[in-house]
Amino acid sequence: MSYTKQTWDTTSYVTPTRMNHIEDGIESVDTTLSQLADTDTYSAPTTPTNYGSWSFAKVGQIVFLRVNNPQNLTAQHNTLICTLPAKFRPTETKTLNYISSVANMSNAICVRVNINTNGEVNAYNYSTTTSTINIADTKSYPLI
Repeated sequence: MSYTKQTWDTTSYVTPTRMNHIEDGIESVDTTLSQLADTDTYSAPTTPTNYGSWSFAKVGQIVFLRVNNPQNLTAQHNTLICTLPAKFRPTETKTLNYISSVANMSNAICVRVNINTNGEVNAYNYSTTTSTINIADTKSYPLI
């Protein structure tokens, strides 16, 4: 809701309509601040498949995904990691890319993560191996 400032002068009277206008403006600000303070976390249950550590933190309309050493992802294949609760799902598919820390980028192992509108989180392992991928990084995506 957009707030429209009222003009007050010596001929203005305090009326229920004017007071309700002020109250509506205060309520709008309170609702917005409450949404910004809406913080929640979700850790993807990866056992017994043991895909490493995947955790999500929602702050307002932004979700932060923390990936720590994904492992056992099938080589060059999409793997379903988890299905997110509704409050962590974006309104359009989001793609996040993670690159392992290596000295030579030609040997880099990459993981692409798709977060779909139905809540499915898929990781694609660009490596030719299924061993632990040494990535520990946080990325974010907007819900809207």
